[in-house]
Amino acid sequence: MKQIACLLFFAILGLLSACTPTLSTHGNFVEPQMMEKIVPGKTTKGEVRLALGPPSTEGFLAGNEWYYIGEHMETVSFLDPKVTAYRLYVIDFDEKGYVKSVKTSDQKTHKIEPIKRKTPTYGRDPSVIAEFLGNIGRYEEPQDSRRRKG
Repeated sequence: MKQIACLLFFAILGLLSACTPTLSTHGNFVEPQMMEKIVPGKTTKGEVRLALGPPSTEGFLAGNEWYYIGEHMETVSFLDPKVTAYRLYVIDFDEKGYVKSVKTSDQKTHKIEPIKRKTPTYGRDPSVIAEFLGNIGRYEEPQDSRRRKG
């Protein structure tokens, strides 16, 4: 009876440990106390890079905006991951390289969706059997480059 109880205890313990969430951070998750170092009109691009690190992306049209995008995700077992925290900071610079403004946004007001389409590839997609049969008779002896011909 003690063996069954011990086995049951370890089985339940194993099931409970399988449900422990896995936490992960994606992007550059900037904490609010780090943003206190950024003062509009006084902080330069170099100082922002030192304080926050490189931006997640830069504005490619105007070129004067840096985006810091980050999120904390939690995955439990085989379920889809859930976003537990999301931060987006947009730092706008003037022509001289000083911070003009700092905007913040959350996931509800500003959601960036990754593109989910796949890039098409051309050619054929052979099966495992076709790969195996296609390689029969294609074996070549490795050539020794140190050996002289002739």
